[in-house]
Amino acid sequence: ITYDDDHRGACINLIYHSTLHMESIDLRNSYSGRTRGGGCFYAGDDSVVTMDDTGFYNCEHMKFGGAMYLSSAQATIRNLRLGDNLANGEPEDIYMSSAVLTCSSSCSAGQYANCTTRAVGDSVDCWANCGSTCHDCPAGKANSAVGAQKPSSCESCGIGYSSLE
Repeated sequence: ITYDDDHRGACINLIYHSTLHMESIDLRNSYSGRTRGGGCFYAGDDSVVTMDDTGFYNCEHMKFGGAMYLSSAQATIRNLRLGDNLANGEPEDIYMSSAVLTCSSSCSAGQYANCTTRAVGDSVDCWANCGSTCHDCPAGKANSAVGAQKPSSCESCGIGYSSLE
């Protein structure tokens, strides 16, 4: 989807307790000049969003959240892809205001993805561009988390144990 408009969340604007599930979608080349942010995607007012295998590329907002702006919203994202998003002329992917964001890969417990890009934004702890390959934790290490995004997610097992239990 390619879109250019002067609206908040130029491609998608969720408000008033909306719910949205996006799967296998790439959003590209959008611009928003509205006061509130989200060059491509805005979710606010207690909206709930799930994204699976979704990408944001070359999205721009004049102030906040080149790709997305989350305001009093909850977003769960698996296999996020990002590239060349800007806010106020600087690299920024996600802007959050009183929002909850959970990011993961598609890996099973005991595995991790090798995500290469940390999403840019204040208070954002989300890795992107994980690819589809999952790696087993090295010998002597494990993780109980589904969707681990980095090798550092694997923790040392106790002596004589093959898991974290």
